[in-house]
Amino acid sequence: MGADVNKDLEEGQMLLNDGEFNKALNKFKKVLAADEKNALAWFLKAECYIGVPKMGEDEVLEAYNKAIELEKGNPFFLISRGAYCLDAGKWTIAEESYKKAAELDKDNEARYLSEFGVEYYNAMANKYGDNPAYMKEAKKKAVTYLLKSIGMNVDELKTLF
Repeated sequence: MGADVNKDLEEGQMLLNDGEFNKALNKFKKVLAADEKNALAWFLKAECYIGVPKMGEDEVLEAYNKAIELEKGNPFFLISRGAYCLDAGKWTIAEESYKKAAELDKDNEARYLSEFGVEYYNAMANKYGDNPAYMKEAKKKAVTYLLKSIGMNVDELKTLF
């Protein structure tokens, strides 16, 4: 990467941190014009898109997916996409993202699995909290992931009580 690309990337990150999403987005677009295979720029572009009201879910996911495609072994990109998808109600992509991150980063597998369980339950409660049938299924999935995070399953849990 050239010095200008690094400078634009750093400036974009500072702007993003300051909530200057449109300005940051322009920096990341400039980086990608110079280096379309810059995974971090794609990731940060996705993060900017979340803060730009006119951007749709497809644009956000496209940028996350491009970052993940370019840097397949980055669990942070995956859990960030997963967290976004939980907020957007894209449950399957969220689950796949967290599971893949757990597979890639065995040192943090328990954290990713438990985070998915808790955040999935919270997202479902926010959307369907008044629907007992949805919440029963949400609880089942959440508990399954929480148990996986400590190396257990439902049958093993039953033996404890």
